[in-house]
Amino acid sequence: MSEKLILELYERVATLENKVTALEVFLETQANDTSKCNVKPIGEVKGKYRLLSDYLVSNDKNIVVLKFSDIEDILQEKLPPSARKHRENWSNTQTLSIPRAWLNVGYRSVEVDMRNEVVKFEKANSAKEGNLTMSKYEPLGKYLERTGHNQVSLSFSEIENILGFELIESLKKHPMTWYGVAEKSPTHVWKKVWCAYGYEVKTVDLDAKKVVFYKVKGVAI
Repeated sequence: MSEKLILELYERVATLENKVTALEVFLETQANDTSKCNVKPIGEVKGKYRLLSDYLVSNDKNIVVLKFSDIEDILQEKLPPSARKHRENWSNTQTLSIPRAWLNVGYRSVEVDMRNEVVKFEKANSAKEGNLTMSKYEPLGKYLERTGHNQVSLSFSEIENILGFELIESLKKHPMTWYGVAEKSPTHVWKKVWCAYGYEVKTVDLDAKKVVFYKVKGVAI
Protein backbone atom coordinates (compact mmCIF):
# COMPACT_ATOMS: atom_id res chain seq x y z
CA MET A 1 0.00 0.00 0.00
CA SER A 2 1.45 3.38 -1.03
CA GLU A 3 2.27 6.10 1.48
CA LYS A 4 -0.20 8.45 -0.25
CA LEU A 5 -3.05 5.96 0.15
CA ILE A 6 -2.15 5.38 3.81
CA LEU A 7 -2.25 9.14 4.44
CA GLU A 8 -5.62 9.42 2.70
CA LEU A 9 -7.02 6.59 4.81
CA TYR A 10 -5.67 8.16 7.97
CA GLU A 11 -7.29 11.51 7.05
CA ARG A 12 -10.62 9.74 6.52
CA VAL A 13 -10.32 8.05 9.90
CA ALA A 14 -9.44 11.37 11.52
CA THR A 15 -12.47 13.01 9.89
CA LEU A 16 -14.72 10.22 11.14
CA GLU A 17 -13.23 10.50 14.65
CA ASN A 18 -13.97 14.24 14.65
CA LYS A 19 -17.58 13.58 13.68
CA VAL A 20 -17.95 10.94 16.39
CA THR A 21 -16.38 13.31 18.91
CA ALA A 22 -18.73 16.13 17.94
CA LEU A 23 -21.71 13.81 18.37
CA GLU A 24 -20.50 12.56 21.76
CA VAL A 25 -19.82 16.09 22.99
CA PHE A 26 -23.34 17.06 21.88
CA LEU A 27 -24.88 14.07 23.67
CA GLU A 28 -22.86 14.74 26.82
CA THR A 29 -23.92 18.41 26.71
CA GLN A 30 -27.56 17.42 26.37
CA ALA A 31 -27.25 14.96 29.23
CA ASN A 32 -25.67 17.58 31.50
CA ASP A 33 -27.80 20.58 30.52
CA THR A 34 -29.43 21.59 33.80
CA SER A 35 -32.36 23.11 31.92
CA LYS A 36 -33.15 19.62 30.57
CA CYS A 37 -32.06 17.68 33.63
CA ASN A 38 -33.98 14.53 34.53
CA VAL A 39 -33.73 15.23 38.27
CA LYS A 40 -37.27 15.28 39.62
CA PRO A 41 -38.98 16.41 42.82
CA ILE A 42 -39.24 13.34 45.05
CA GLY A 43 -43.02 13.47 44.83
CA GLU A 44 -42.82 12.83 41.09
CA VAL A 45 -40.46 9.84 41.29
CA LYS A 46 -42.24 6.58 40.51
CA GLY A 47 -41.36 2.90 40.17
CA LYS A 48 -40.61 -0.14 42.30
CA TYR A 49 -37.27 1.33 43.44
CA ARG A 50 -38.85 4.53 44.76
CA LEU A 51 -37.83 3.64 48.34
CA LEU A 52 -34.16 3.87 47.34
CA SER A 53 -34.85 7.32 45.89
CA ASP A 54 -36.51 8.31 49.17
CA TYR A 55 -33.51 7.06 51.15
CA LEU A 56 -30.98 9.03 49.08
CA VAL A 57 -33.02 12.22 49.30
CA SER A 58 -33.57 11.91 53.06
CA ASN A 59 -29.89 11.05 53.57
CA ASP A 60 -28.86 14.19 51.65
CA LYS A 61 -25.13 13.43 51.68
CA ASN A 62 -22.73 14.00 48.81
CA ILE A 63 -21.42 10.45 49.18
CA VAL A 64 -23.56 7.44 50.12
CA VAL A 65 -22.05 3.94 50.32
CA LEU A 66 -24.41 0.96 50.50
CA LYS A 67 -24.10 -2.80 50.41
CA PHE A 68 -26.47 -4.64 48.12
CA SER A 69 -28.04 -6.10 51.25
CA ASP A 70 -28.56 -2.56 52.60
CA ILE A 71 -30.39 -1.66 49.42
CA GLU A 72 -32.56 -4.74 49.79
CA ASP A 73 -33.39 -3.67 53.35
CA ILE A 74 -34.33 -0.22 52.06
CA LEU A 75 -36.45 -1.69 49.26
CA GLN A 76 -37.92 -4.36 51.54
CA GLU A 77 -37.39 -6.92 48.80
CA LYS A 78 -34.59 -8.77 47.04
CA LEU A 79 -32.68 -7.29 44.12
CA PRO A 80 -33.09 -9.16 40.83
CA PRO A 81 -30.40 -11.85 40.25
CA SER A 82 -28.96 -9.81 37.37
CA ALA A 83 -27.96 -7.06 39.83
CA ARG A 84 -25.39 -9.45 41.32
CA LYS A 85 -24.23 -10.84 38.00
CA HIS A 86 -23.91 -7.87 35.66
CA ARG A 87 -22.08 -4.62 36.42
CA GLU A 88 -24.20 -2.86 33.78
CA ASN A 89 -27.17 -2.92 36.16
CA TRP A 90 -25.37 -0.30 38.26
CA SER A 91 -24.38 1.98 35.38
CA ASN A 92 -25.83 5.47 35.04
CA THR A 93 -28.49 4.96 32.39
CA GLN A 94 -32.15 5.89 32.25
CA THR A 95 -32.87 2.77 30.18
CA LEU A 96 -32.78 0.52 33.29
CA SER A 97 -35.21 0.77 36.20
CA ILE A 98 -32.65 0.42 39.01
CA PRO A 99 -30.41 3.37 37.95
CA ARG A 100 -33.44 5.63 37.56
CA ALA A 101 -33.89 5.38 41.32
CA TRP A 102 -30.72 7.42 41.90
CA LEU A 103 -30.51 9.37 38.65
CA ASN A 104 -33.98 10.86 39.11
CA VAL A 105 -32.98 12.37 42.45
CA GLY A 106 -29.59 13.72 41.36
CA TYR A 107 -27.15 10.92 42.27
CA ARG A 108 -24.76 8.80 40.21
CA SER A 109 -23.10 5.48 40.91
CA VAL A 110 -19.36 6.16 40.90
CA GLU A 111 -17.92 2.90 42.27
CA VAL A 112 -19.30 -0.62 42.19
CA ASP A 113 -17.55 -3.55 43.86
CA MET A 114 -19.35 -6.58 42.45
CA ARG A 115 -17.29 -9.07 44.49
CA ASN A 116 -18.03 -7.45 47.85
CA GLU A 117 -21.45 -6.20 46.72
CA VAL A 118 -20.90 -2.54 47.55
CA VAL A 119 -21.92 0.53 45.56
CA LYS A 120 -20.97 4.16 46.11
CA PHE A 121 -23.34 6.96 45.06
CA GLU A 122 -22.35 10.58 44.64
CA LYS A 123 -24.45 13.69 44.23
CA ALA A 124 -24.13 14.90 40.65
CA ASN A 125 -23.47 18.49 41.71
CA SER A 126 -20.52 17.49 43.89
CA ALA A 127 -18.20 16.99 40.89
CA LYS A 128 -15.18 19.30 40.57
CA GLU A 129 -16.64 22.56 39.30
CA GLY A 130 -14.84 24.18 36.41
CA ASN A 131 -12.81 21.12 35.49
CA LEU A 132 -15.42 18.88 33.87
CA THR A 133 -19.12 18.26 33.62
CA MET A 134 -20.53 14.99 34.88
CA SER A 135 -19.53 12.39 32.33
CA LYS A 136 -20.00 8.68 31.98
CA TYR A 137 -16.18 8.45 31.89
CA GLU A 138 -15.77 10.19 35.25
CA PRO A 139 -15.42 6.95 37.29
CA LEU A 140 -12.11 6.39 35.48
CA GLY A 141 -10.86 9.85 36.46
CA LYS A 142 -11.87 9.22 40.07
CA TYR A 143 -10.13 5.84 40.04
CA LEU A 144 -6.87 7.37 38.81
CA GLU A 145 -7.08 10.12 41.40
CA ARG A 146 -7.60 7.63 44.23
CA THR A 147 -4.50 5.64 43.30
CA GLY A 148 -2.33 8.72 43.64
CA HIS A 149 0.32 6.90 41.60
CA ASN A 150 2.53 8.64 39.07
CA GLN A 151 1.95 5.77 36.65
CA VAL A 152 -1.16 3.60 36.37
CA SER A 153 -1.33 0.68 33.92
CA LEU A 154 -4.79 -0.66 33.09
CA SER A 155 -6.05 -3.24 30.63
CA PHE A 156 -9.05 -2.46 28.45
CA SER A 157 -11.12 -4.94 30.45
CA GLU A 158 -10.12 -3.29 33.75
CA ILE A 159 -11.13 0.11 32.36
CA GLU A 160 -14.46 -1.32 31.19
CA ASN A 161 -15.03 -2.76 34.66
CA ILE A 162 -14.33 0.64 36.25
CA LEU A 163 -16.64 2.41 33.80
CA GLY A 164 -19.37 -0.20 33.75
CA PHE A 165 -19.67 -0.28 29.96
CA GLU A 166 -17.70 -1.43 26.91
CA LEU A 167 -15.15 0.88 25.30
CA ILE A 168 -16.04 2.27 21.88
CA GLU A 169 -14.33 0.63 18.91
CA SER A 170 -12.08 3.60 18.10
CA LEU A 171 -10.46 3.34 21.54
CA LYS A 172 -9.75 -0.33 20.89
CA LYS A 173 -8.30 0.21 17.42
CA HIS A 174 -6.62 3.63 17.25
CA PRO A 175 -3.92 4.70 19.74
CA MET A 176 -4.37 8.36 18.81
CA THR A 177 -7.82 8.36 20.40
CA TRP A 178 -6.10 8.00 23.79
CA TYR A 179 -3.42 10.64 23.40
CA GLY A 180 -3.88 14.24 24.46
CA VAL A 181 -2.36 16.59 27.01
CA ALA A 182 -4.16 18.60 29.66
CA GLU A 183 -2.57 21.89 28.60
CA LYS A 184 -4.17 21.71 25.14
CA SER A 185 -7.76 21.20 26.33
CA PRO A 186 -8.50 17.85 24.62
CA THR A 187 -11.78 17.74 22.71
CA HIS A 188 -12.64 14.07 23.22
CA VAL A 189 -15.07 13.58 26.10
CA TRP A 190 -13.07 10.73 27.60
CA LYS A 191 -9.72 12.57 27.42
CA LYS A 192 -11.20 15.56 29.22
CA VAL A 193 -11.98 13.39 32.21
CA TRP A 194 -8.57 11.93 32.98
CA CYS A 195 -6.83 15.18 32.02
CA ALA A 196 -9.10 17.02 34.46
CA TYR A 197 -7.94 14.62 37.17
CA GLY A 198 -4.30 15.30 36.32
CA TYR A 199 -3.39 12.37 34.07
CA GLU A 200 -2.32 11.88 30.46
CA VAL A 201 -1.88 8.86 28.21
CA LYS A 202 1.49 8.38 26.53
CA THR A 203 1.61 4.60 26.16
CA VAL A 204 -0.99 2.46 24.38
CA ASP A 205 -0.39 -1.21 23.52
CA LEU A 206 -3.21 -2.44 21.28
CA ASP A 207 -1.80 -5.97 21.11
CA ALA A 208 -1.77 -6.31 24.89
CA LYS A 209 -4.93 -4.20 25.15
CA LYS A 210 -3.32 -2.02 27.78
CA VAL A 211 -3.03 1.72 28.49
CA VAL A 212 -0.61 3.53 30.78
CA PHE A 213 -1.73 6.79 32.43
CA TYR A 214 0.89 9.22 33.70
CA LYS A 215 0.37 11.82 36.40
CA VAL A 216 1.06 15.33 35.17
CA LYS A 217 3.15 17.44 37.51
CA GLY A 218 1.84 20.85 38.35
CA VAL A 219 -1.74 20.23 37.19
CA ALA A 220 -4.20 21.62 39.71
CA ILE A 221 -7.28 19.49 40.23
